[in-house]
Amino acid sequence: MEYVLVYGISILVGWIAHYWKARNGIIWGILTFALMLPLIPFYMMGGKLLVSLGAVVVGIIVVGCMALLPATKACPFCKRRNHVDATVCSHCKSNLDAEVPASGE
Repeated sequence: MEYVLVYGISILVGWIAHYWKARNGIIWGILTFALMLPLIPFYMMGGKLLVSLGAVVVGIIVVGCMALLPATKACPFCKRRNHVDATVCSHCKSNLDAEVPASGE
């Protein structure tokens, strides 16, 4: 049962990272899971409430840290992340508002 809460919060943080901040949700989910692993021994010793509260606090802290990161968007040509207000890619210097031509054209 202790892993269900840990997995659930890790998946929720990964989903928030992917859809809300356009970040790699898998990496953020794994980071959250790794930060919550030290709570598992407390659960085994009978501190179920402590682990539940600790897991929620870790999830909130990770989402809070994610909120401090600037919003980004991907370059349509090189797929590097750029600031959301940027008009030119910092890596390949292409226009970020341009459409990528289809490969058949």
